[in-house]
Amino acid sequence: MPIPSLSTSAPLLRDTDYELDDRDDGYYKRERWAAAGANTRNSDRRAIFLLVFASLVSLMAIAINLLHRAPTPPEAPSPTLKLTYPNPYIGLELAVLPPDAPTPKPIVNYPLLLAQVNASEPGRAYVQTPHWDSTFGMVYPEDREVIVEDGVSTILQFRTLDFRMERCVLSLEIPSSAKADAEGLPHKRVTLSSDANAPLELHFHMLDPTSTESIIPNTLSWHSRPARLDTPNADAIFRLTASTPIEGALLHSASFACPERSVVGFEMSWSPDCAGCKLRFVQDHKAPRLGVYITQYSGTV
Repeated sequence: MPIPSLSTSAPLLRDTDYELDDRDDGYYKRERWAAAGANTRNSDRRAIFLLVFASLVSLMAIAINLLHRAPTPPEAPSPTLKLTYPNPYIGLELAVLPPDAPTPKPIVNYPLLLAQVNASEPGRAYVQTPHWDSTFGMVYPEDREVIVEDGVSTILQFRTLDFRMERCVLSLEIPSSAKADAEGLPHKRVTLSSDANAPLELHFHMLDPTSTESIIPNTLSWHSRPARLDTPNADAIFRLTASTPIEGALLHSASFACPERSVVGFEMSWSPDCAGCKLRFVQDHKAPRLGVYITQYSGTV
């Protein structure tokens, strides 16, 4: 009688069984990837469709707005707002001064602007910006050149200073060489010439205050220069001689009104019959003084 075996044997797996399982897993993976790719493509299509639809709607809205847009009349340019120079003397008119208060000393006032205009180049602006580079930075000196020749004028612009110093006198000062030598001061270079027998009459034409205040140095030219005042006694005439650069001269105009916080302007030119007259120098505030300036006195004219 055969003895039964205590263990049961299981059939061995074959390599082909593993291969089948692997193929099954790969199949399912490929199916999942294919499904995921299809979903992604569907999402991309929907996004592109929505983007195109939104763009079309926007274009239609713009077209409708343009078609129904009512024409608007052109706007008139707004007038330029002219700001007044601030008043630093608020309340001084109420101040009570003692009867023996001294008269304020005169003020020497130099031009803020000195620039040339040329009739032969009516559209050109002659901007003076002298400067030099130093060890402590760029220096812009106050000295400006005065040039008066045939067809060339010099524009001067002043702004009045201080409270109730409203009586002004225009002055031209050319120092003499003899005085400079006597006081040990440097000579100042002045060029003055004319044709034979031509009267050396230097005219200072007072300019219209409205246009003088709005001068723009970078655009100041013969065409854009301020208008001259056409009123009696608006011009000052200084008569020079050929020996003026050596002997010197200190010439004054009649006094004129210069209200506080106002702008005063002059155009400096030769008389029409002064053929070939030339004057050229550089303003210099240091002694001996050379230049054109106004002196302000207390009171009114």
